[in-house]
Amino acid sequence: MHRCPDCGERFEGNICTFCGRPVPQEELEQEKAVQEKSDEQENINNSEEVSKSTVENTALNSAGVQPVNEYAQSGYSTQSVNNYAQKNYNSQHSYGNPNYNNSAMPSGYTNQNQPFSDVVNAREKKKSKTTLIVVLVIASVLIISLCVIGYTVITNVIKNNKFNMGTGELTGADDSAAVSSVSMDLDENSYCFYTENDDGTVTVTGIDTVDYYNDFKDEVVDDTYNFYFNIPSEINGKTVTAIGKINPTNPLSSGTLHIYITVPGTVKTIQSDTFKLSEHVREITFEDGVETLEPDAIVDCYSLDRVNIPESVTVIGEHAVGFNIAGDTFSEPVGKREYTRSPLTYIYAKEGSAADRYAKDNDLYIKYN
Repeated sequence: MHRCPDCGERFEGNICTFCGRPVPQEELEQEKAVQEKSDEQENINNSEEVSKSTVENTALNSAGVQPVNEYAQSGYSTQSVNNYAQKNYNSQHSYGNPNYNNSAMPSGYTNQNQPFSDVVNAREKKKSKTTLIVVLVIASVLIISLCVIGYTVITNVIKNNKFNMGTGELTGADDSAAVSSVSMDLDENSYCFYTENDDGTVTVTGIDTVDYYNDFKDEVVDDTYNFYFNIPSEINGKTVTAIGKINPTNPLSSGTLHIYITVPGTVKTIQSDTFKLSEHVREITFEDGVETLEPDAIVDCYSLDRVNIPESVTVIGEHAVGFNIAGDTFSEPVGKREYTRSPLTYIYAKEGSAADRYAKDNDLYIKYN
């Protein structure tokens, strides 16, 4: 404790807390000397105490007597002292102490009024969870809306375009023979599906390989089934003037299927894609009276071995027979496809006929009959 020579007030430290005057130098030196002397005396006392204790313990050990703890002699518990010390240390160095200042923290930092990190994390997690829920709800609404729109569009397309076999615009039937109904009937004698047109004619829309197989009576040779379909010139007294897309299914669980088809002369025009991807068709015969084979009339028939073309056919379009569609142009419209020559198909025709000229122009196989 010092007394300021200017204001007369007492203070601790090296500067007067009242007027700001520093402690005189001589007073500081005097205080330092006193402190050094006090420390020296304390060291001497400690040395004497240690020496005395050592001598006593040595004597006791020589006499076989266990040294006695002076705190125990005085009735004090060392455990209590240690517990108190530990408690005091903990209270001084814990986050519960408002004056605690961790040396690793910036100067003046305390834990008072500081938010805990787990509270912040909880808020962030809650915010993220809310955002995720909102995103999922919006995504669900969009998906449901798209499904409803898609269903509506598909329904309208099906309703407006009549995806049933037997309609003139989709089956390759003559446009002049408008079909009165999309329903199909079966001619049990020929195993042909057909529809009746408004002009009193008939369009054959397909062949029934399933019933034909169930009624099959021919002999099976080398595990090969030969189906013969003769499309009639009349059904129920009405003339057959057109045929739709002929793409017969295979009802066999095993064995090889070969289909032979005869088209009557009452069908004047064989339209494009009439025989497209008819993979089980082995032979096609056009009777006398057929006049025109449109472009791509017979394409991608990989099993087709023979096509009989009469002299009545005077017009044969590009790639009408003897070609397969190449690569990924299968879905392209007629005129934009690429082609490869069919390695199996032979054209049977009269020498000098339109079919003969067509075969020679396209380097196709031709045999004369």
